[in-house]
Amino acid sequence: VNELVLTKQPDLLIIEVAVNDGDDLLESTPCGASAVLIRQAAEGIVRTTRRRCPQTAILFLEMFLRDDSEARKLKTGCEAWRDAKEEEAQEAIGWYHHVAPRLHREICERYGLTQIDLIPALRSLSGQERQKWFRDDCHHSDFGGEAVGNLLARLILWAVRQPEAPARHRGSLGAPLDPDCWCNGKTIRILPGWTSEHSIRRDKDLLRLGQQTDWLLLYAGGHVTIPFKGRACGLMTLLGPDAPSLKVQVDGGPLQRVPLLDRWCYYWRDAVLLLRDGLSDTTHTLYLEVEMEASDHQCLKRP
Repeated sequence: VNELVLTKQPDLLIIEVAVNDGDDLLESTPCGASAVLIRQAAEGIVRTTRRRCPQTAILFLEMFLRDDSEARKLKTGCEAWRDAKEEEAQEAIGWYHHVAPRLHREICERYGLTQIDLIPALRSLSGQERQKWFRDDCHHSDFGGEAVGNLLARLILWAVRQPEAPARHRGSLGAPLDPDCWCNGKTIRILPGWTSEHSIRRDKDLLRLGQQTDWLLLYAGGHVTIPFKGRACGLMTLLGPDAPSLKVQVDGGPLQRVPLLDRWCYYWRDAVLLLRDGLSDTTHTLYLEVEMEASDHQCLKRP
């Protein structure tokens, strides 16, 4: 949030569960823990923005993903979305249409923010109207894009012209809804000197759209030691058919096994994996080791 948004000192920040997040809900196998992570992430964005850019207006936006049978034939996005069975897709759509907006609503009420929810209005469109407004399951046609864009512009103008939120929302942030919300997060690149023997491959940069960067590739038995500060740590990586299992250790504690291969690893995808949380807010040392044994591919949804 700080590197990509707050350094630009924006006047308005729009937070949206975008359609690509539906891919992530499928790939993460939605469960009760997903609701916790959604709220922790969203509240962390709000609290970090309020602390560092108190003048920035924050708006939550809920967009529509088609849930009719016709749209199921037009599925776009990653393989997890295109290959999902009907019940799997409907579950992810339910999280996208109901769970995420409800969690966002709780945050908006807590911090005095505006939420624009277009889902009920667009869901009311008939099948024929949806074909006119959308060109597939989520992307608008030229007609629909212009109509929704104009509607959003009017709603945003209405929202920013409303009286300022009560002082209790604009002053001290107070206690968070979730004490483990993700505040003050930072992305650090792993340095070559932190790793054992490795190779380097040039590939897409997950932090800079359209650019490339050097990736450090560890092989079976390879390891890396990463210093960090905070209450949790994760790994941003690429997952695919060669995804291994990791041995994870923090501050010399017990080793924990973390399998990276899941049912969707028959294709390559970007992934952010939470490795450890619940730590003290201080400096730590993370040790990762790639297991020698190959992962069992029987869990894959497709060969």
